[in-house]
Amino acid sequence: MEAAMQAAKCIGPCRAKLVCGHRCTARCHECQTSGLHSVCAQRCNRALICGHMCEAKCTKVCPPCKKPCGYQCSHQKCSASCGDECFMCTETCGWKCQHMKCSHPCYEFCNREPCDEPCHEILPCGHQCDSVCGENCPPKCLSCSGKKIPNFNQRSRYIYLECGHWIEVKEMDEWVNRKDESEEPIRQIRFPSCPQCRKVIRQCFRYGDQIKAFYLDLIGIKWVYVKDETIRIVEKVKQALNKWKPPIAETEDDDRIKSTFLRLTSLSNCNNLNSDQRWDLIYRIQLIYLMSCIVNDSKKKYAMKNNRKKEEFTLKQSSVEHIVCEISSAFLYMEKNSNSGYGYYFDLFIALKRMDLYRQYYAVNSLSERLPKSSRVNQRQLEKVANLLNNNQRLTNAEENFLVNWFEEKSAFYGINLTSSFNRANVQLVQRLDMSNDTWFKCTRSFCEAVFSKTCDKKCPECLDELEA
Repeated sequence: MEAAMQAAKCIGPCRAKLVCGHRCTARCHECQTSGLHSVCAQRCNRALICGHMCEAKCTKVCPPCKKPCGYQCSHQKCSASCGDECFMCTETCGWKCQHMKCSHPCYEFCNREPCDEPCHEILPCGHQCDSVCGENCPPKCLSCSGKKIPNFNQRSRYIYLECGHWIEVKEMDEWVNRKDESEEPIRQIRFPSCPQCRKVIRQCFRYGDQIKAFYLDLIGIKWVYVKDETIRIVEKVKQALNKWKPPIAETEDDDRIKSTFLRLTSLSNCNNLNSDQRWDLIYRIQLIYLMSCIVNDSKKKYAMKNNRKKEEFTLKQSSVEHIVCEISSAFLYMEKNSNSGYGYYFDLFIALKRMDLYRQYYAVNSLSERLPKSSRVNQRQLEKVANLLNNNQRLTNAEENFLVNWFEEKSAFYGINLTSSFNRANVQLVQRLDMSNDTWFKCTRSFCEAVFSKTCDKKCPECLDELEA
């Protein structure tokens, strides 16, 4: 049966889907031999919270945007860097029409409501504007532009966006002012965008307040990110060293894990480490702890109930050697590709969790061989589990849930504890804040209004601190 766990050699490209969504570029047999995929070398190209595209490597978390700020009013374009506080335009706001006008300075929120009256301006094409009063007119009317609008209604008014799309005014109002379907008093921070192409809207009088509010939130987001990357990161390294110290007393035969942990401990005291290097320390400390737990669990004695008597057994020597060999490969892989970023470490974390499922499989198999034939584990079930674990592709959620539930069932039925040491410690790979566009939220409580990332906090951390005080 253990021979069935070994993968056949294949010289074709792996093409397995990595956690980032890109494909593995290594040879299939290389991944089968090591149980690990190549480090993704693609560019990220995810949308940042500011609306620009991330240009970092795929395995890295999205850093703050370094492009020029895209905000502009009717008087000037901001010349600051993206995410920094915009230069305040002190000119009088340019939002006015024949029915009303804003008298506030341009940088403040407006003191007028949107006007829903039809625009009466005549366009260069000779036709009347299809938009509403007070908005910038398009270069052509809808008819002359040749644009086909779904459910077009001549009586409706349409907003012309800078992306070139025409959106019915009521539909656009609902889209920009939509609320999150959440029971929590939070809302997702979103850049006002086109509902068709999702391109950000940087200049539109009607939604000027929403655009200004977003840029204020963006400043708050950047401050939270900077604080986490400078002040809090030092404390997180200390917590990692205390929380995930490998059980050295049980791993005396593995000098590499001990010596590496001690080296990382010494390195953590260096004051000239940048945030990337400190995060690399945290990931490696966690993964060394996981490796140590898996090796120890593979060598420990397992107890099972047989006729109300407890009997102890260990894994076969060949099974232990396979696990130790895989952990050794993972260790070398980690050392070789250090500083590759969160995505790479998360792939390695998933591979180690899979290796622990191998350990549980070996334990169930060893247990089954010690039982009478009538009480043994069904051979077809064992083969199904072996095939799933031996598959070169990443386990789907359904497959992983099946394996976890199957091992839990066997654990309960035979009275054997298969739970891994790191599962008991509830180890999850610490996530680093990033500046992608789908992770940032704002507390809607009037006394708080803090911004935070759901990458690290499921609820507003400041409100939690206040409630616990």
